[in-house]
Amino acid sequence: MRFRKYGAAVILSMLMLTGAQIHAQTSGELLQQGLYAEEIEGNLPEAIVYYEKVMSDASAPAKHKAQALFHQGVCYIRLDDEAGAQAVLNRLIYDYADQTAVLEKAKPLLDKISIFDPAALMPADTLAYVELGSPAKALELLRKRLESDSLDDFAKIDIEDGQWPDNVDELPKEVIMAILAAPGIVAELGKMETLALGVCDIGPENETPSFIAVVDPGESDALRGTLVAALGLTGRPTGELEGMPVMQIPDGPSIAYDTKIILVAYPAERLEWSIKQYKGKSSEPSLATESASFKRLDKQARRKNLVTLWGDIDGLYKAIQKTVPDLPPEVRLIASIANLASMDDLVMTAAIKDDGAGITATLNLNDGMQNLIYEMIKTPTLDRAGMEAVPSSAIALASVAPADANAAQVQQLRMLIQNALEEEIPSAFFENIKQIDLFLLPGYSTALEGMPFRPGLAIACKDTGPVLETLDMLLAKSPEPLPLLIRDTGSFILIGLEQSVVDDAGNALAKHESVNDGGVLKQAISDHVGSTEKLILWNAGGIMEIIVDQAIKDSDLDAEEAAQAREVLDQLAALMEATSFALYTDEQPQSLSLSFELKGIPPLTELMTTLQSVQTVMDEISERKLEEQIRIEQEERAARFAKLLPAKVGAVRAELVPVIDGQADAAWNAAVANPVSKKVAAYSDVIDAPVPGSVFAAEFKMLWDADNLYYLLDVTDNTPNHDPELEWYLNDSVALYIDATDAKQNVLGPTDYWYVFLWDESDPTLTECEHEKMDGVKYAFKKTEKGYCIEAAFPWPTLETPAPGVGTVIGMDVIVNDNQSGSGRNAMIGWQDDTDNAWQYPNLWGRAVLEGQ
Repeated sequence: MRFRKYGAAVILSMLMLTGAQIHAQTSGELLQQGLYAEEIEGNLPEAIVYYEKVMSDASAPAKHKAQALFHQGVCYIRLDDEAGAQAVLNRLIYDYADQTAVLEKAKPLLDKISIFDPAALMPADTLAYVELGSPAKALELLRKRLESDSLDDFAKIDIEDGQWPDNVDELPKEVIMAILAAPGIVAELGKMETLALGVCDIGPENETPSFIAVVDPGESDALRGTLVAALGLTGRPTGELEGMPVMQIPDGPSIAYDTKIILVAYPAERLEWSIKQYKGKSSEPSLATESASFKRLDKQARRKNLVTLWGDIDGLYKAIQKTVPDLPPEVRLIASIANLASMDDLVMTAAIKDDGAGITATLNLNDGMQNLIYEMIKTPTLDRAGMEAVPSSAIALASVAPADANAAQVQQLRMLIQNALEEEIPSAFFENIKQIDLFLLPGYSTALEGMPFRPGLAIACKDTGPVLETLDMLLAKSPEPLPLLIRDTGSFILIGLEQSVVDDAGNALAKHESVNDGGVLKQAISDHVGSTEKLILWNAGGIMEIIVDQAIKDSDLDAEEAAQAREVLDQLAALMEATSFALYTDEQPQSLSLSFELKGIPPLTELMTTLQSVQTVMDEISERKLEEQIRIEQEERAARFAKLLPAKVGAVRAELVPVIDGQADAAWNAAVANPVSKKVAAYSDVIDAPVPGSVFAAEFKMLWDADNLYYLLDVTDNTPNHDPELEWYLNDSVALYIDATDAKQNVLGPTDYWYVFLWDESDPTLTECEHEKMDGVKYAFKKTEKGYCIEAAFPWPTLETPAPGVGTVIGMDVIVNDNQSGSGRNAMIGWQDDTDNAWQYPNLWGRAVLEGQ
């Protein structure tokens, strides 16, 4: 009887428990079960399943489906899956627009979702992706680039209260560019959320790669309008997709936009896919949801980064192979050695923080795969105990912990050393090294003259004996004695070039005065050691002190100037005392990260003020130096000019005006010959020494009358050459310099002329290189038995010499180039200048005085 009683109870209980299966659950019951799982049990994945069942129920009323989508979005938000939340909430808004009560709760929730993820609009097979998380800074640089004179009329265009003209699509290109260049747009740029670009396929050679670009202008209607108008300048409207206006650029990408984002894609199919993803009309896999490697990139961090760059290494290489099947063997060999198939992706990020900035590159390997090159460079994590002998006064440090003695990299290193020294290196040498620290201490080295710092080495050892024995053996093998001082502390081997370094390292260990305990590197050590495998640190202030010391030592400053410069430069070094640079690795089993970090940047106002002080002082010193240099040059020039004998320019007799035909006639008989005999050696383009047997010389004469300055140059050259492929000064040529007012300036002025005569037996030429002043100039070339002759007449109005007459002095010089071999300049002679600088410094020219009859 009892058995029957209990049996009936069990059967009744089973019926009660399975009652849900006896009849199909209604959408209302499924919705209630979802709410119970979500709000009471906190089982969000189970709640999502119930809500999906509601959506799958064809008989479910719209009210239930709208509520299911809303609560599903809430669950996704609580699970930190904002891409999923956006998809279902967007679907709710667009598919159930009549469910106003639910929409009133959904829209604020959708607006509050922290970040719109542009990667959710990229397909899962995206090959490369770049996202600007802080585009305002980059666009500010673009704004400055756009500034030009052509935009002056529009420079005052501004935007107030985010308002935008209604006829933006009709604005001409110049106005659009002006608006981008206008100061008012900068404030709008600060509202911009993100800009991202995904490359989906490289495509055939010489064709545009398949891509999708997403621009989220944020709350800036003005910026959105500008971008749409700018894109519309080259595009034409083609209709709408899912309520978004679409434009097509001929033979280019398609563009769609709404009040929130702008999409640009190529080809058009990519745009359609991206719009459906954005509108929640498609739930296909995306880069944000399906790429396991990309999902490691935190969305919040991507938005905070200045730039995030991601690339599918193996996918990119395969796409390149498909596009360029005939890759060079060298490329294929490198790809094989690097084992690209083992690599998943490469991620590079750049971020700006309150007190610094950083760049990180991370290489991720495919799960379960190894990379031989990576295995060869991997080392153990650094230990702070291995830095106990690095003095706290160190300003720079490089640390590494060698791998196990049996590791392939150590064996390879051992083999290289043995081959170089032809000596067996005991394995105990590598087995007993725990960590190696190379450090720099401030102060000039007494061992190596001129070295503005003192280097040291601390080797942390398990047993110093075998390591020390091997070092002694290696030093004994050195062809020249090395000035190294070595101390064995029992746990460290300390090495320096001078006793002070070894003593400082010993005190750091004995007195606990290492970089672990204090100094400018302490914070960086604390930040990185214990989580990094290779580390390079340097303190900006300490390095600045070294630079200051060396710069002042190498300068020509006097004691007062040096003290003045040191005072302001020391202020800059002190300001940067807390600024440190770090280069370090993070070596995980399946990933390698290399990071560069700058921390402790001083407040910008203080830095700019100090830099301004430095600039002011250095400008004052430079100005005094320049004044002193000018004074010395003027004195030297005055002394030189005092000794300078001017060429005599004879007056032309009325009945003997020179005929400009390239040969001396009777008019030149009374003119004084001036030898051009100074060898110019300070030029760098001489191809060789003079050719044996070559003859090279020159002399010139000058005459004048009321109309012209006459010039005759007789060149002795038994190898006249002209090669049209060479510059004029590498051929046989003559440079005649005329300073019409003898101003003797440091630069070529308005009345300084540079006439070049270029020898060419068939077509000789004369040109003026500085002002192109050839008005009325007559000239002639003539080949002679010993070389060639040049004759010319220069009208005084062309030279702009005011009222030439007896006693007038003009500046002048003559330089003659000789191409003896046919392939370049072999020799160069001058009348006054022998430095090859006459072409730029008129104060190096000589003088000519006009004489009477």
